Amino acid sequence: MISGRLRDTKLIVNLGAIRHNIQEQQKQLAPNSKIFAVVKANAYGNGLVPVAQTAIGAGAAGTCVAILDEALELRDNGITKLILVLGITPVENAHVAAEAGVSLTVGSLDWLEDYHQLAIANHWTKPLKVHLGIDSGMGRIGFTTVENFNEAVEFVREHREFEFEGMFTHFATADSADESYFNKQVNRWEQFVNSLNELPPFVHMANSATGMWHQEKITANTVRMGISMYGQNPSGRELAATLDLKPVEQLVTSISFVKKLKAGESVSYGATYTA
Repeated sequence: MISGRLRDTKLIVNLGAIRHNIQEQQKQLAPNSKIFAVVKANAYGNGLVPVAQTAIGAGAAGTCVAILDEALELRDNGITKLILVLGITPVENAHVAAEAGVSLTVGSLDWLEDYHQLAIANHWTKPLKVHLGIDSGMGRIGFTTVENFNEAVEFVREHREFEFEGMFTHFATADSADESYFNKQVNRWEQFVNSLNELPPFVHMANSATGMWHQEKITANTVRMGISMYGQNPSGRELAATLDLKPVEQLVTSISFVKKLKAGESVSYGATYTA
């Protein structure tokens, strides 16, 4: 990556706004509810380590990243609280997460069985913390049937190579005024939750939108704060924000060139603007 050291454009990140937004969300949650700060993709471009440190300082119980490398960078910079990798990690690299105490998302029994065999063959003794993903209708990572999910839970609990730390799902339309598909996903999620006699320590189904508009339907103890932590309304203009959010980013620049055009003259590729 080439840094533009001599450019007039600057991205100013207000870490105080991160703290404020987390605290605003915490006020609306049930007692003892926890928040995971989503800091994937370099904290949405705002700086992985400083944003994670600020979020933890504001009371976040842990952080969520996209890939294992991001988790390891946080560990290397002194973040000791829970770090969950939301993407699927190649099974052959999972022992690195176990050694670093990083939690991994798992969405299939095959993955668990493969890791179990690798752990035995290589004499890995440190348990791997796993969060079982549930596809309640997002169409991405996760178990799609209660039966397969329960098989995975049983497998994790039977083998000392694993620690069943969490379970979660993700919503496709929680930021929409039309709640029909959201409610369908909630009902599906509850089938998975109700199938267990004992839940793991972290149960998270609420993203930013769910945490803002559907607090009464949160059947979990943890909210993943993503875009709302950065002061943005996940619904755009469709739904009014229910939190007093402060924008985190400010892009400051200067005009580099001014040119006068005559009527009828066009600008740029495709002549996208005509005076």
